[in-house]
Amino acid sequence: PIVSPAMAARRAWEELRPKLIRDVCSSGSVPLKPLALVRGEEEAVARLAAFEAKARAGARDGGPLGQARLASLLDLQGRHHEALELLKGNQEKQKGVGAASHLLAELVQRHAKLADERAKRLEQQTSAPSVVPVEVLDAEATSRQEVTERFVNPGIPVVLRGTRAAPRWQPSDLKAALGAQRVPLRRCDESSVSWARLESA
Repeated sequence: PIVSPAMAARRAWEELRPKLIRDVCSSGSVPLKPLALVRGEEEAVARLAAFEAKARAGARDGGPLGQARLASLLDLQGRHHEALELLKGNQEKQKGVGAASHLLAELVQRHAKLADERAKRLEQQTSAPSVVPVEVLDAEATSRQEVTERFVNPGIPVVLRGTRAAPRWQPSDLKAALGAQRVPLRRCDESSVSWARLESA
């Protein structure tokens, strides 16, 4: 049967990413979910390392597809720049893999860029922690207009002492005030670079 270039590219891509992920996840006695690879769970890391060792041994004999498969495994392990170098070094040889190889290179480039941006943000966060002193004001000596102009409108935190203006919220009060309003659920993730290390749950 004649295989069209599009069909060949689709098969090559299936081999480079979806099938590879399924193979890694199902290789042990207990199947893993693909998210385990993303999270870098211990078992997933071990399986990826074993697949990498096999891929390195067979990469020379596997031709362009073997090299691209190894690059895909490196990318799944977070070694994006190493994967890019491997793909660039074999660009001439990968004509048989064609579109799938180029798609993989695009994907790896995006992963490398995101990893670099994340590392840069983490470096900025750890090198210069932002500590903003919170001003404490006496509510009796401060007008509502001053609080609104200096703190509420620009979004600057402030502590007002000696006031009964702040309501004591009860769950029933919150339900009455907010009704059926949807609120996004967040969880704390120590590896997050988002504000307050909060990620969507």
